[in-house]
Amino acid sequence: MLNDFKKSLAESPGRILWGQLQDTQQKMARLNPEVCANALAGFVQMRDHLIPMLDNMTKDGQLKTAKEIQDGARQSLDMDVGKGYAMWLTGAWLESMNRPGIEAARVCDFLDQTAISGGGKQY
Repeated sequence: MLNDFKKSLAESPGRILWGQLQDTQQKMARLNPEVCANALAGFVQMRDHLIPMLDNMTKDGQLKTAKEIQDGARQSLDMDVGKGYAMWLTGAWLESMNRPGIEAARVCDFLDQTAISGGGKQY
């Protein structure tokens, strides 16, 4: 029972990310299509920029970077919606690849496929 609790606790950030991603998708669907396209293109560009750096980062370094990107997204969202969403998606992708659980894997897979379909690199 204790192991189940520990596993559930470890997987909770992934569940939170999954819910946040679903919420973000709904919000982005209401954006001006040009702003939404710019947000997705910005995500692809930021993700592609990070990929070559990942092998030189620890898991903790990747999680710290993800949180910093997400914090920056919250700060820029009011002034540049497209950039804010691009940053949030990038941070969520980076965080999700370093979290355990099915929901984190779903977030990572969804964002990987989104980036690849937008011309991004395979990772």
